Amino acid sequence: MRTFALVGAGGGLKRHVSALEQLPGRIVALVDPDPSVAEPCARQLACAFYQDCQTMLQEMQPEVVVILTPPFLHASLTIACLQAGCHVLVEKPMALSVKEADEMIATAQDQRRLLGVVFQQRFRAEVLATKRLLEEGCLGQLQHVEAMVSCPRPAAYYRERDWRGTWAGEGGGVLMNQAPHALDLLCYLIGMPGRLVARTQRQLHSIEAEDTVQAMLEWPDGAIGSLAASTAWASGEVAEPASEQCVLHLIGTAGSLRLANGHLSVTHLNKDMRAFASEAFQPFPTGSPCAVPFPFPQSEGTHLSVYRQFCAALDGQPSQVITGTEARQSLELANGLLLAGQSGKPVAFPLDRQQYAFFLAEQQQRASRLPFLVS
Repeated sequence: MRTFALVGAGGGLKRHVSALEQLPGRIVALVDPDPSVAEPCARQLACAFYQDCQTMLQEMQPEVVVILTPPFLHASLTIACLQAGCHVLVEKPMALSVKEADEMIATAQDQRRLLGVVFQQRFRAEVLATKRLLEEGCLGQLQHVEAMVSCPRPAAYYRERDWRGTWAGEGGGVLMNQAPHALDLLCYLIGMPGRLVARTQRQLHSIEAEDTVQAMLEWPDGAIGSLAASTAWASGEVAEPASEQCVLHLIGTAGSLRLANGHLSVTHLNKDMRAFASEAFQPFPTGSPCAVPFPFPQSEGTHLSVYRQFCAALDGQPSQVITGTEARQSLELANGLLLAGQSGKPVAFPLDRQQYAFFLAEQQQRASRLPFLVS
């Protein structure tokens, strides 16, 4: 029977436990430095409790370790668990910097262990349908991409955990905590941009890092687009300020697609824009776009989907597991957006690892000299 150890007893623990309870396997250990919170959880799970991950690794030797700690611990804990011979599933973001992600991936390869990252939104039925439609060429040549991410947060959210919104704790703000799922979907559905420009701001929140970003992106195949993400404003499509919204709007030569939470709409042009643009005499399009019907695949789009794919990969079965190599793309994109937003200069990919490591260290050092904004 597969054995799992969970490291971190924070807010995401329940979702992971719920998923694991639906799969063959057993939780053998829970690790957290705070016994007042974690020890009662361990008793409920009927598993061992540890305050130190290294001791747990020495005594329990689980097959899989799931990292649920604050982001600044992800890289070091993942590497330690991989070196101890465990497979690792780590929450997003997988690390604070793409340089750390490189080290994690290299360790997994050296140890011949599986490194997976939790991006459950890839398995939403509407996302899988979008992926298939794009692979089938439904939109023709992609021309424009628009992504809007609205994740409103009150001041109490940042006060609840002193690492939130800090350079040392998260390596950024909205781009490292709330936007990674949207960034992952961009990379998964469209691919990595080639270059970008961005502006980051603190519009409402008294935090070290950004609460808002606006960017313009260019893809190698010629598509251009924009990204807006914030914890300081709410989408006009929802009435409740606490509601989260992620909307992707894709425009191609053959039609357009709008992907939102639980929704997908596709329209198809009666003539491809490449053909229309080459016409000599007709000045305006004729006809109207038509909706395209499509079936949704069966998928939970939850943490259970992530675990099923991860375990399938461990069993040598066909799998859509999100490996560290795949997940590194959205982290590299987030790092690039942060660098561009702070420097005011365009950023090209692949990102210069040393340049970003220096930038992040500089931000962390600068923040340590300032009064702590969140308190």
